[in-house]
Amino acid sequence: MPLYDRPLSHIMAEEPLSELPTPFSSTEMIEWIQAKYPLFKDSTIRAHLRSMSANDPNKRHHNSPRRDVFFKIDRSHYRAYDADQDGLFDEMGRLLTGEEDESGDSEEAYDGPPEDMAFALELHLEEFMEANWQQIEFGASLELYKDSSGRTGRQFPTSVGTIDFLCQDPDSGDFVVIELKKGRPSDKVLGQCQRYMGWVKKNLAGSDKDVRGLIIAPEPDERLAYALSVAPNIDLRCYKVDFELFIPPSEEAS
Repeated sequence: MPLYDRPLSHIMAEEPLSELPTPFSSTEMIEWIQAKYPLFKDSTIRAHLRSMSANDPNKRHHNSPRRDVFFKIDRSHYRAYDADQDGLFDEMGRLLTGEEDESGDSEEAYDGPPEDMAFALELHLEEFMEANWQQIEFGASLELYKDSSGRTGRQFPTSVGTIDFLCQDPDSGDFVVIELKKGRPSDKVLGQCQRYMGWVKKNLAGSDKDVRGLIIAPEPDERLAYALSVAPNIDLRCYKVDFELFIPPSEEAS
């Protein structure tokens, strides 16, 4: 008989991440918990997932303990939260900007869409990119990496963090590490990209293949541009999202 000697939040934070895949679905978390602790209901586990996900805007609606343990990737998938990689979030799941760096200078806040819209774009950007991969102009033909176990390159886990997208050039076989800026300070996203490139070089590419980096940001960034000027193996691409209202043909005819 399982022991219910700890709160569910402690169980979820301490046990399943080492056994669940990366990323894992809410269903996989529920099945894992209920296999060992069958008295916990689906709704309770889902509520804890929301309240324990650093970037979930719905966490403020739950009374469950708010421990930042998980990072929400899309509507039903999660991974472990890494404050260094993902940034810091407030109690409403919004990414904090304007943090002090080591020199005492503040990063300028992203002057783009309103906070809630910016959060929504960041939350679904990876999902959108994967669904529209063939239509995106990366500057070169890229394919998502797939390892021998069938795990794809989206949210690819390494011993030094999780890569947003790990890709390969189908012609040369060279690896490309794609990192999304997502409000993170320029120095941090560049350092993470270089760290992952180093890991890929040592563990996957070896001496036969090259490793390049690609940072995707919502708009040009002067600090990032200066940093990239001395990192010739890392490129920058910016994205924009268009929203258009139109009259459907049936309405025009009337």
